[in-house]
Amino acid sequence: MALKKLGAADKAESLLEGLGKFASVEPGSGVDFFSKFGEREPLNVRQARHHYLRGLVHKGRADLNGARSEFEKALGLDVNQLWARVYLEQAKAGGSD
Repeated sequence: MALKKLGAADKAESLLEGLGKFASVEPGSGVDFFSKFGEREPLNVRQARHHYLRGLVHKGRADLNGARSEFEKALGLDVNQLWARVYLEQAKAGGSD
């Protein structure tokens, strides 16, 4: 969003696209890279994080309905997603910043 404000919309969209691709891989669908370190996050926490990231992509593209939906899903899976809650309130208020 900062890149867009600085006039680098193409670079911003490229970053949003990369984030969207990363967040589109469903947690639990493959090998958990971090499991070898002995700390596994619950699946719902990982899923919530991906919904949060998808919400950021929607927010960055000024799709407040999509952002609202993803932030709500994130909070439904993990009530501790603080930034999802903050951005959800912004989206409900109609703000994009």
